[in-house]
Amino acid sequence: MKKYKKFKIVAGIVFTVTIAMVLLGYGNMKNHPTLNKFIVTNFLKQRNKTVFAEGKFRNYDFKLDKVKLKGNAITKSGLFNPGDIEGIEGEIGAELGRYTYGDVTYTEETRDKTPIEWIEHGGYSADVPEVPASFRHFYDPTRADGSRHLTDTVNSRLMKLVQRQFKNPNTDGVTWALGSKGSLGALEHNYTWENGKKYMKGALEESNPGKRDNYMVKAWRSLGETLHMIADNGCPPHVRNDAHPSVPFRLISYFGNPDPYEELLDEMQKADNNALDAFNSGVVPNVESEKFRKPKTVREIAHNLAVFTNTNFFTNETITGTDWKGNKVTQTTHPDYVYTSPKLQANDYSTNYYRKTIAGQEVLLCTDTWFFRKYPVSKTFPYLDDECVNSQAKVLIPFIAEAGANVMKLFIPDLTVKITSLSEDGSIAGEITHKTEKEYTEAIRYNGPVIVITNTLDELGKFEAKNGRFSGKIKKVENAEIHAEIEFGGIIVKSDPKTINKAPKKPESQVVDYYNLTFAVHVYTTYTDGFKDNNQTFYKSTDRAYESPDQYGIEITKGNSFKGSIKNSNLDCTIEGERNGNKIVWLKFHNHEYWRTKEFQSGKVTLNREIWTDIELRDIPVNLSSGEGKYGIDFLIEGYDYTIDKPDPQFRKSIVKLEQRIVFYPSKKEVSISNIDYYRSEIKTAAEAVAFNSTFKF
Repeated sequence: MKKYKKFKIVAGIVFTVTIAMVLLGYGNMKNHPTLNKFIVTNFLKQRNKTVFAEGKFRNYDFKLDKVKLKGNAITKSGLFNPGDIEGIEGEIGAELGRYTYGDVTYTEETRDKTPIEWIEHGGYSADVPEVPASFRHFYDPTRADGSRHLTDTVNSRLMKLVQRQFKNPNTDGVTWALGSKGSLGALEHNYTWENGKKYMKGALEESNPGKRDNYMVKAWRSLGETLHMIADNGCPPHVRNDAHPSVPFRLISYFGNPDPYEELLDEMQKADNNALDAFNSGVVPNVESEKFRKPKTVREIAHNLAVFTNTNFFTNETITGTDWKGNKVTQTTHPDYVYTSPKLQANDYSTNYYRKTIAGQEVLLCTDTWFFRKYPVSKTFPYLDDECVNSQAKVLIPFIAEAGANVMKLFIPDLTVKITSLSEDGSIAGEITHKTEKEYTEAIRYNGPVIVITNTLDELGKFEAKNGRFSGKIKKVENAEIHAEIEFGGIIVKSDPKTINKAPKKPESQVVDYYNLTFAVHVYTTYTDGFKDNNQTFYKSTDRAYESPDQYGIEITKGNSFKGSIKNSNLDCTIEGERNGNKIVWLKFHNHEYWRTKEFQSGKVTLNREIWTDIELRDIPVNLSSGEGKYGIDFLIEGYDYTIDKPDPQFRKSIVKLEQRIVFYPSKKEVSISNIDYYRSEIKTAAEAVAFNSTFKF
């Protein structure tokens, strides 16, 4: 009796181990890390394109292969969590080692890896431990939300019995990867998408360098495990509810049918580590790539990829339709739930294959001819051979790389580093701000080092930011172009450059007093047209500020009559007017300005737009509530008089002229102001939301 019990326990364990091979996707040892590497490479390539570089990542630099971060890594794969098989020791443990395939439990140890290596590692670790993971990596987009998990049973007598012994966690691959826990044993999934964002936020708000790096390791590994899910959604059996065992037994029919797509890709890379490179050169058409670029959440990107894969590709057990002989073909697995696309059609059959154009490429959906050394031998039922698998991979792997790159775009927070003030004596202040998005709804407040360097990489100062702000004093280097930057986990975010101006030489014979005049006219304007290209967006109608072009103001002569000008490579502006103690009597402003973009990598400067602005104002009174204070003398007139709760008719009369013409390049499209809605408008200053701000300069 004792001997029988022992056999029963061991047999159960053997079957348990076998079930782990039933459901896993791309090979996790090589395929998944390689696919994650393709995703990172594609992201970095796209980052250098205008659509990325001119937007969120304009001032980002990525050194994902240059820094080393220490953290926990899976060093030995396993089928279970260590706690799942407690008590299986001694004699039975020895039997377990004899009969099982691979290791029973996994091992996790400390390792040093670059960010890219941690992301690649996440592609591997997402399948560890293998038994729990194998039930949670399916997502059928054709089924209702909440029912997209694996429900298919293995197409074999023995494995079907084994599979029934395990509780279905009823968790689909997307939900699992994004953050929901499963229900099998003691499994805890720590490296989810949601946790990864928490680790990222924690790293940016943590000033301790060691803790900061540890958070970044967890963040990158979490991203890697999420990208594993993206790759699975580009794998046909994982989006078609098709359980597919791959077990090392000769009597394979007793255990089920392995999927040829996964099997061949896994075997190819086992033989040649660079075998998948041949599939990574395809281009995703723009109409398809938009389905990954436009979404603001990872769930939507993952779903769109799953829909594409499910709609266009067969698995061996989900082939349906009418063959070239007119026979109806039904799918082998879950025949009660038939996919509507693709379908076998007689017109698609040519030279032994059913063919279809997908994303601009011909794909071999399946064949019905047995081959011997590439020579057709006989006709049989439809199935996928190695040529079919190759044609599938040429389309699917570029789609995985494209979808994954856009997931990375959402994972990295939108940060801006800004130098807010810089004095001639080297005093400097700045801020790091975070723009919230759908994936990051809570603002990140940066704590940690900020360095200020020149364009020749000379460090001028290092500061500690607290809650997103920093200040201090840098080394004085006259006429140097500088920027501030932060670094986290191999990502560098820089500020726009600033120039330390040489202190002006004081006149020896006389001292001339000047005002600095800044102004802003706020009105709701409509233009003849809007404009949009890869570099810039201009809205046809919106509230706009027409203001002085320099944040420090235009230097004007002191007195009742004044003049001033600014002229450099970007603008040519003049201003003149007359004032008395109580109001600006009249003012004329003309400005010709150029907007240019400097490419991050090449340094090439491109002209984006050219603007001509003419403004004439009159009778702008002193703002009595402000008077002459911190910001100088303020002059103000608003479009709405809040004291009487009515529009101020004097506002419209004060704007004698407001004209603007814009030419966009390289299209040379021209737009101009066509209407001003005075009832939606008001005039305000740049400093305190008032109309004119004249400050003394000595």
